[in-house]
Amino acid sequence: MRKLIDASVRCIRLHIFKQLFDHELSLQEAGLLFSEEMEDLSVEELQELLQKKVSQARIPRMVVTLGEQGAIYAEMDGEVGYVPPQKVEVVDTTGCGDSFFAGVAIGLTYGKSLKKSCEIGTRL
Repeated sequence: MRKLIDASVRCIRLHIFKQLFDHELSLQEAGLLFSEEMEDLSVEELQELLQKKVSQARIPRMVVTLGEQGAIYAEMDGEVGYVPPQKVEVVDTTGCGDSFFAGVAIGLTYGKSLKKSCEIGTRL
């Protein structure tokens, strides 16, 4: 019974997510969304897992930020990748995720690929 309830909650969460939210999450948020432990995985393992989850959930595209390690992205059509962070002198990390996502949104608005859009995000 517990597994059925957990599966139902996960389905409802994914449905709401696909309907209401942009598809950019932190690693912790992605772990909660997919009910997976993701923090101890390598970048390669994260890419593989994200691609699998995005395809299974029929999410068109998703970006997961990894903090100081950069970001990974996956698209339902099979494209997956990693964008390393830019070397910068950190003054304050407040709003870093918002700035990154603004860059991704700008890139996508101008017709750039998800990879190029993520690269723009890492420069903001």
